[in-house]
Amino acid sequence: MYFKGVVLEVNIKKIVGIWRLGYSLDKHTVSSTPIGYSEFGRMQFNTVRSEAGEALFQLKYRSNFSKVFPIAQQMNKSFSDIFPPIDFIIPMPSLRDRFKQPVIEIAKEFSRLKGVPFYGNLLVKTRVTLPVKDIATKDDKISTLIGGSFYSRYSK
Repeated sequence: MYFKGVVLEVNIKKIVGIWRLGYSLDKHTVSSTPIGYSEFGRMQFNTVRSEAGEALFQLKYRSNFSKVFPIAQQMNKSFSDIFPPIDFIIPMPSLRDRFKQPVIEIAKEFSRLKGVPFYGNLLVKTRVTLPVKDIATKDDKISTLIGGSFYSRYSK
């Protein structure tokens, strides 16, 4: 599904995993080309991102919280017909401590747009893990996510 001119230009992608149903707004990175080393010896890249990927990058890595509303609004527009009705929103706990958490801010706005409750402290991270993007294999990513890294405050 391709949406243009709604809020963000997106290309909805189905994602397969241990969950029942998953989608993303788009690929994050379209291309990334090395352009040489910085004065500090770190490789620099010319990175081209999708429109949704750029909005997420600006939010996460540049603390541009003006991107929260367009991301949440696009999620609401793009996913309303794909997913069944929801009763509440539970965000995934973050790996990093930040003054404002991008995932939590998106989840709050999405819950406001959907008109459903937001439960920000229901799922708790129990141990330090690598960022999922830094874990090499799909099996290792799954093991990290389901291997006791989280618990629900309201488990029975």
